[in-house]
Amino acid sequence: MATPPLVSVVIPTYNRIDLLPKAIDSALRQTYNNLEIIVVDDCSTDGTRELLEERYESEIQYLRHEKNRGGSAARNTGIEAASGEYIAFLDSDDEWLPQKVEKQVARLEELSEDWVATYCDFHQTRRSWLVETFDNIFPRTSGQEGGTELIEDLLTKQFAHGGSSSLVIRTATLNALDGFDERFQRHQDVELLLRLLQHGKLAYVDEELFRKHDSGNPSLEDVVRSDRLYREQFSSLIEEYEQRGFDISGIHNYRLAKYYFRNGLFRKGGTYLRKASFPEFRDAVTVMLAVITGIKTKVQNASITVFGSSAN
Repeated sequence: MATPPLVSVVIPTYNRIDLLPKAIDSALRQTYNNLEIIVVDDCSTDGTRELLEERYESEIQYLRHEKNRGGSAARNTGIEAASGEYIAFLDSDDEWLPQKVEKQVARLEELSEDWVATYCDFHQTRRSWLVETFDNIFPRTSGQEGGTELIEDLLTKQFAHGGSSSLVIRTATLNALDGFDERFQRHQDVELLLRLLQHGKLAYVDEELFRKHDSGNPSLEDVVRSDRLYREQFSSLIEEYEQRGFDISGIHNYRLAKYYFRNGLFRKGGTYLRKASFPEFRDAVTVMLAVITGIKTKVQNASITVFGSSAN
């Protein structure tokens, strides 16, 4: 029986010592038997190196950045070190189910080489039971397959692809694309997919094969900067689809409004909301939750200020 193609698993991490072992263990439990696991430590300061050396020894390849460079750079370091025919990405706060790699590689192996990547269904865990409930009642669109015809769904946020942890990609394709764009601190997966779909086709495995955990909120600065870069890089695509009647800018303004509200910047959030397209019902709920979070943030900050003043 022929040896199955080598798959390189790339796990970028930064200060996630409590979550990282679950991700690594889920990669080690894969039923696929020809894996190399590459953990790229983006200059963690929480004892990640010591933990990995003690717990995993020769089971993984450990690489470390000497300064913090961001998730995209960490993934690119993993791509450069990879020896496999395929590369599978796993965020350090997510977990794979045991048959994920096996089923996604099998899907690619049965297709022609113009199918360059696969993604799969997933379970999204949420810190808010209300958001998780609405996710179940009003699920986002998923299951699309193809090439350039999927660009519309990506641009209009109608494509629940699951992010980097969902993807298994041909290494030759990633090299042709020069990997991830290291300027992006957010939207890295969408940015890569938009370029990938202009290069080849994306296949789908219709099974929940990993758990995507909601482990924290990105900084407002990273969100705003990455949104600006995204609009600049894909300005011609965005213009093309807006001429067809899709309000891409309005969708992005809605997302930015939500992040400003979450950080208690209600006036700025309102400015973007007035320029936003009308959201789906499920998204309107997330804006309300963002407003509630912003109010709590402002109250907590006010309490700290008053307490600090009285202490002086």
